[in-house]
Amino acid sequence: MTNVSKESATIQQMFDRIVPTYDFLNSFLSLGCDHYWRRKSAILICSNKPERILDVCCGTGEFSRVLQEEVGDDGQVVSCDFSEKMIQRAHQKYNSRWPFLRANCMCLPFADDSFDAVTVAWGIRNVEKRSQSLHDMFCVCKKGGRICILEFFPMNANPIFSRLFLFYFKHILPIIGAIVSRETNAYTYLPQSVEEFPSVEHFCQELIDTGYTDRENIIVKQFMFGVCVMVMATKTKNGEIQ
Repeated sequence: MTNVSKESATIQQMFDRIVPTYDFLNSFLSLGCDHYWRRKSAILICSNKPERILDVCCGTGEFSRVLQEEVGDDGQVVSCDFSEKMIQRAHQKYNSRWPFLRANCMCLPFADDSFDAVTVAWGIRNVEKRSQSLHDMFCVCKKGGRICILEFFPMNANPIFSRLFLFYFKHILPIIGAIVSRETNAYTYLPQSVEEFPSVEHFCQELIDTGYTDRENIIVKQFMFGVCVMVMATKTKNGEIQ
């Protein structure tokens, strides 16, 4: 298998091209489960009532919207994405009800200790330099704050279900995605990028190496037999970047 390109400009251009059908295909190809996954993750990340949340790789703002609903009037969500057209679409959808900024997650334009929580939904897998991005998110998160990652990881579940899902994911999803979006590369890239992404355990270690809490205090929640996984870690009060 050929490694997929994670070069930032290439990924940015790909996401710019799929904006018109992005929201529809996210829901259609996940059978609507993406709404449930966002809501459950938002409830968990907001359980300690964060006042400011940074939603990184926000796309068209779907997860940002759910986060804003959960924090209510007492909290604020700030959303950022490196795709200009995704940010434009988010502004159109939500009429700029909260800040949407164009920013690269490998160089976040925020002061250290600015946010009570940092979230990334289906975005960290697409980052060219993941360790640099985790470092930046660590810096802008306050001590005692949380990072929440919602992502597709390589499956390690029931063998029968895994085979059925992987057949759909690798062979059917790319065809549907290409027909609807008229963008072949994006929905071929998706299963390839998941296959190349580290395991949940390996990713948890990356968070620990960045300076978040130890493994025992990282929360991992699997959805649909591990098709989608939420990983949540805390920036400990005395945590230092390793």
